[in-house]
Amino acid sequence: MAVFETPRTPWHWGYYRLRHRVENFFQRIKRFRRVGARYEKLALHFLSFVQLAAILDSLSS
Repeated sequence: MAVFETPRTPWHWGYYRLRHRVENFFQRIKRFRRVGARYEKLALHFLSFVQLAAILDSLSS
């Protein structure tokens, strides 16, 4: 039985670094329970709390 290997696609280090930073940011703001569980039903209220969590995260780091 032959094993087929998919061709490797090149990737850019800068994109990988940026993606890693964004993923880490979302993990940090999910520590806020309201963001992780999405208690807010209205999108505007949820966005407001995400922005507040982002501000608090930027102040703490």
